[in-house]
Amino acid sequence: MAVNKIKKGSILIAQPHSSCNAIFDKSIVLIADHNVKGSVGFILNKSLNYSIKDLLPEIDSDFKINQGGPIEPESLYFIHNVPNLIENSVQISKNVYWGGNFNEVKNLLNNNSLKKEDILFFLGYSGWGVNQLEDEIEEEHWIIDNKNNSIFNLMPIDWNNKIVEHNPDIAFWINAPNNPNYN
Repeated sequence: MAVNKIKKGSILIAQPHSSCNAIFDKSIVLIADHNVKGSVGFILNKSLNYSIKDLLPEIDSDFKINQGGPIEPESLYFIHNVPNLIENSVQISKNVYWGGNFNEVKNLLNNNSLKKEDILFFLGYSGWGVNQLEDEIEEEHWIIDNKNNSIFNLMPIDWNNKIVEHNPDIAFWINAPNNPNYN
């Protein structure tokens, strides 16, 4: 089915019963790139207790940092919706761009020229090798959302709401403990 096909710009919603890496428990992931070599994405709904100025004191901004995924957790990544302000951006989907000139981002932040609705920062990213993500989807670890919504219009994004939206029959999982042994 074309609707369930993973592609650049897809949103992945972790299934409640997924046995993937614990970092993906109740995660919502934006796929930033998907090709024959694998996939790259960023977790959208797991904010960290850091702001950009905590990591980079030369930036006077309190924009929050999100946990992007388990790969390269010390590296900073960003997605945005202002390619006209940030050169060398790569389009992910309509109104969503990845990366670009970070010196421009620093200047824009220090000049208060970016709003929180314009840019999201991540430590690390999520990555899958050849066919790994397709296998996880086939094993029903993920629900694919290919609606062409700009993620910036969806933020903050809530896993509970997304689960109910896509499969109301499994909404009871919203209140389940992360570890059933704690029940």
